[in-house]
Amino acid sequence: MHNALMRLCTGGLLVATLAYLILAPLWVTTLLIAAILLLILTTEWPHLAHGWLWLLTPVYPVAPFLLAILLNQNNEYRFMLIFLVVCVATHDTGAYVAGKLFGKDKLCPTISPGKTWQGFFGGCLSVAVLLFFGTLYTASEISAMSILLVAATIAVVATAGDLFESWLKRRAGLKDSGFLLPGHGGFLDRFDGMMSCMYLLYFYKDVVARWF
Repeated sequence: MHNALMRLCTGGLLVATLAYLILAPLWVTTLLIAAILLLILTTEWPHLAHGWLWLLTPVYPVAPFLLAILLNQNNEYRFMLIFLVVCVATHDTGAYVAGKLFGKDKLCPTISPGKTWQGFFGGCLSVAVLLFFGTLYTASEISAMSILLVAATIAVVATAGDLFESWLKRRAGLKDSGFLLPGHGGFLDRFDGMMSCMYLLYFYKDVVARWF
């Protein structure tokens, strides 16, 4: 119970920080993203990247943060970046709550015993609800099928990133990637899903939005 409360408080602080970043100067956001990457590389990644895993460093964790910095330079993409972070945070919260309340069927017990299919679908539904109200607020004409497709895509990619980080921790014999975020562990524990979704956002920006 104490850990869940701590997790919610830390999550609330992260959301408040995100709300500030919407209005913050560009250099502040860029500096914060770079600082988080530096903390990961110096305090968390060395404990996870054993042997050949060091070869992944440019792709994971460096590239997602560099992509975030790059997207942050353009006002249009900056809004998309912040919206994606909100979607992934909503997914993580929905998955956590649904898993705690209804979790029964294990999603991938050999890698992450705590994750359940009920949590996965709870996260997906949470994103769909967020997108639905987002379309109402912006008066966007987006079909229900499109909302479900986007929500499912974000849920799958975020969960894949979460499972990959869980595999890294299991391989290294660690419960958390770090200790800097009370109730969440380390920055990688908090941003694993967002990091994988950063590739998704860049793919949308560079391929989907350009050609379709």
